[in-house]
Order: sequence, then structure tokens, then C-alpha cells
Amino acid sequence: MRHRSVRGERGQATVEFAIVIPLLLLLVVGLFEFGKTFNYWLNLNHLANEGARWAAVDRVPGNQTPTGDDIKAYIRSQILTGELQTNVGSSGITLCFDGASPTQPQVGDAVTVALAAPNPIKLLSDVMNITIRGKATMRLEQAPTADKLAGWVKCAS
Repeated sequence: MRHRSVRGERGQATVEFAIVIPLLLLLVVGLFEFGKTFNYWLNLNHLANEGARWAAVDRVPGNQTPTGDDIKAYIRSQILTGELQTNVGSSGITLCFDGASPTQPQVGDAVTVALAAPNPIKLLSDVMNITIRGKATMRLEQAPTADKLAGWVKCAS
């Protein structure tokens, strides 16, 4: 029976730990960042849903006869004061209707609110350019009058 010397293996666990810990930390941070990005995506979808609802009923809190631009401003203010706290430019919010008339939405037409915002997580933004998108569609319950169509566009087919 031979006994092996343990002298040559001293510090092996420390070396293995030093090799594995960066990978584990990268995995944990990656999961955390993915979770936050997923949460931001859910928030954008919720805001798109809220905007589509306001457009469908032609009402916004504090404004009984909003234009499309008023609805966009309301959504933008919710993004800036909510968890996302990122600036969404004018091209980041789209309010469109899909109906027979190219210029005037009618009751029953689909109204779609689409949002696009840059990912506010700095770690991911530095590595890659990620845009988070949210979208919701509802049927118009009350069509906006012709003088309230500012900000509305016909949906692209």
C-alpha cells in the first residue's frame, strides 16, 4: 500500500475556485439583467395597453377630449415618471388605426399603440444596443372627432 503525498495538491481548491467564480458571477449578473429587462418589457406592454385603452374610449385622465398627441404625451410622462425613467422620442410612440377610411377612424376600428424605448440598463447598453418594444391593440369604442386626429396615423398594412 502506497501513501500519496498531499503536498503537491495544496491550494488546488483555491485555484479551482478562482477559475470558476468569474463564470458564476457572470451568470448571476446576466440573470439579474435579463430579469430587469423582462420587467421593463412588461412595463412597456402595460403602458401600450393603457394607451390603447385611452385611445379606444377617447379619454385621458384630466383631459376629456384628447388628441392623439395628448395620448402620446400622457404615455411619455408615465414612462419618465415610472420605473423605466428613459426618454422616449417622438418616434418611439406610435398611435395608429386600421380601418376602411384612410383619414378618419370609425367605431370598431382597431387602434394600436406601439412603444419603443432604449434599454435603461447600463451594463447591457454598453455592450449591445437593445431596444425594448411594447404593443397593444384594441377596438375603438368612441371615434375621435376630426379636430382631435393630431398624432393619429393610418396603420401600415
